[in-house]
Amino acid sequence: GGREERGGRRRGGRGGAAKCARGLAGRDVACGDGGRGRGLGETRGDVDERRRGLMRLAFSQTSNPNPRFAGRYSSVQTMLLVGDGDFTFARALATAMGSVENLTASAYDSRAEVCEKYPEASNTLKALERAGARVHFSIDARDLDKHCDALLGVAPPSSASSSTSSPARAPFAGFDAIVFNFPHVGGGSCVEDSDRNRDLLRAFFLSLRSCHHRLLRGTVHITLRDTPHYRSWDLPSLA
Repeated sequence: GGREERGGRRRGGRGGAAKCARGLAGRDVACGDGGRGRGLGETRGDVDERRRGLMRLAFSQTSNPNPRFAGRYSSVQTMLLVGDGDFTFARALATAMGSVENLTASAYDSRAEVCEKYPEASNTLKALERAGARVHFSIDARDLDKHCDALLGVAPPSSASSSTSSPARAPFAGFDAIVFNFPHVGGGSCVEDSDRNRDLLRAFFLSLRSCHHRLLRGTVHITLRDTPHYRSWDLPSLA
């Protein structure tokens, strides 16, 4: 599970998907510094560049016409990630599937805020953008209808909501999957906090309802922890 924050954003967790990408990029040399992933004679800069190179290699393997899978997702699905925090889930999907052609990732924060909060986010974003991913910032999950054209690629996104290096491509006809991992507005597990989180998800679904005919052609996936607190949100009733 990931750490969470208010406003419909998700702080990048240290779950299996993120570990998948880090594992691919960090375990290819013998460790010469007590197991911290650095080869003999390598500087920290050498390690960082090697990891970025491996991610670029993984992202570039798009010549195979057969779909590649990462859990329930495949490289032939068009996917929109909402509230992706530090973009590690997007990076893990791209690494596992070897393609970002159908991937659109978004965060609640601005680009500057993402890079300030998460030290590794800058390298993650550069790798995603070099591979051709569509990356958006300042996207509130409660107001997706306001960003519909930009997310689909129908209209150029504003400078505040998109990476400046998002590639120009044919627009999507909708997304096969819209994924919102660990939505949370912050706080604890009291009744008031549960109500605020229910309000967040209710607003997310209402926003989708107003533009689902354009934005969604498949399913919505929401990930929550399986604990009494999260079950008390009664997600099915909100959907």
